[in-house]
This record gives sequence, C-alpha cells and structure tokens, in this order.
Amino acid sequence: MKYAMAMEFAAGLESGKYKQGAGALRRSTGEHCCLGVACEIAVAKKLTHRYNPPETTIVGVERAGLYTYGSWECPEQAFMPPDVVKAFGFATRDGRRKDGGDIVFLQGKFKSLLEANDAGVPFSDIAAFVKKHWELL
Repeated sequence: MKYAMAMEFAAGLESGKYKQGAGALRRSTGEHCCLGVACEIAVAKKLTHRYNPPETTIVGVERAGLYTYGSWECPEQAFMPPDVVKAFGFATRDGRRKDGGDIVFLQGKFKSLLEANDAGVPFSDIAAFVKKHWELL
C-alpha cells in the first residue's frame, strides 16, 4: 500500500465521520465498511466515481440502499473497484496482505480487512493496523 494513502485511509477511519457497517461498501443508512471509507476518500480526490443507490432491485438481486463505486463497466458494492485498489496501492480488492498472511486483531485472525470489518473489528483497530503495517497491504 502507498504510505501517504495508507495514512489518509487510517485518518479517515479514525475521524468519526463514518459510521461503521458491514456487508457493503456503503449503505444509504450512512454505514460504511472500512473499504468503503477508502472509496469515499477516492471519490473526494476524484479518483473514482460513486453512484447513488437504486430504489429498486437490479437483475433480481437486492441492491436497494447500496452505493456503487467505480465505473459502469466494473461497478462494485462489496469490494473496492480496481481504480481504488490502484490509487491506494492495495494488493487485493478486499484488503488482504501481500504475503497471504493473516491480519491479527484481539478479536481473532482474518484473511482481509473486509473480513475483519464484517466481523466487528472497530475502525480504530483497523486504522492502527494500517498505520503500523501499511507495507503489508
């Protein structure tokens, strides 16, 4: 991960601006996955696009209330789109370590930041990991 972007990501997680949620990058209720915070930072820097959530379902899959990031060619609601991955220098779209190792928190071992977030690891703990181990992501 790129150092400057990692520090900005960690600052966003610690800012109190984003309410933590799970299962989607961002919901219309205002909840964000930790990776949704990265997407919001990328939107603010004009590095990606954000599309407002539809009010109905799309192709028979429930999508109401979920924001979409990236391009219409590669829209994402659960994983970071490629342009965000590239901008931050992440190794994967779900925030896995480059070496494939576990991400360890007091709450347990996880394969990715996404998995840790959805298991309830607080943004503050995720931010601390990012600040200390940014080069592993």
